[in-house]
Amino acid sequence: MKALIYSVIGMLAAIVFTGCVEADDAEPRLVVEGWIETGESPVVILTTPYHPSDGAMPVEDLLVHPAKVIVNDGERDWPLYGKIDRSYFPPYVYTNPMLEGETGKRYSIRVEYKGMRASAESQMLPAGRIEGYEVSRSETHPDRRSVSLTVVPTGDQEEYYILFARSEGRDKRSLPAFMGAFVTKGAEPRRMVLMRPKNQIDTLEYIPEFLPGEELEVKLCRGTREAYDFWLDFQNAISIGGSNIVSSSYGMRGNVADALGYFFSYGTATTKITID
Repeated sequence: MKALIYSVIGMLAAIVFTGCVEADDAEPRLVVEGWIETGESPVVILTTPYHPSDGAMPVEDLLVHPAKVIVNDGERDWPLYGKIDRSYFPPYVYTNPMLEGETGKRYSIRVEYKGMRASAESQMLPAGRIEGYEVSRSETHPDRRSVSLTVVPTGDQEEYYILFARSEGRDKRSLPAFMGAFVTKGAEPRRMVLMRPKNQIDTLEYIPEFLPGEELEVKLCRGTREAYDFWLDFQNAISIGGSNIVSSSYGMRGNVADALGYFFSYGTATTKITID
């Protein structure tokens, strides 16, 4: 069961936040994983924390539905509707196809469920761009391919980015690329190595390179400092692996009040890469 829970992107936050708390002693709180991207509808996944002391339990028991979920775009409230979506795990999300992310807007979210509440807000900043990419033979494994991107920030100020990647036919959704959170300071192009997402803190072999024939969808997501901090913590927790630090003293910085997790707005640039 632990390996299954670790494979859920948003659930890692719950494990890291609550792994050292006994279920009987913990106050009931929501776990929120939500985002909205440029030109895309919001996606929100709601669960309750998993505690190791609970033992094996069906994933359905962790889902939160039906819940009241409202996103405000600075002008009006938009109710989000729950639906089954097998592109995600757990396969249940809240969204509204009538709402699409717009650069410059500040989005806020409110959630209510069985007396529990959660709220957060996040500014959608202008997106950087992916100027090009290079695919090369791995120096250590000739049958694998390394990928690097040329990233161009929007201006001279400090900007925060996270790379997400999805291998079509292999991954159902985009996941944060391993070591893909970075900061730019200046408008000069920057070369970034793209590594395969790693979202399990277990003993399975991790291969950072890609294989010939893979079709990648890569997203360059510009977020706030809060978004960068969260994904940096995620990255660090994954790097630590099964260390006792994760379960005893490690914490992840979210931006949701009265709950665990995050709700971020991303200025997003997307490109397709064929690995040959």
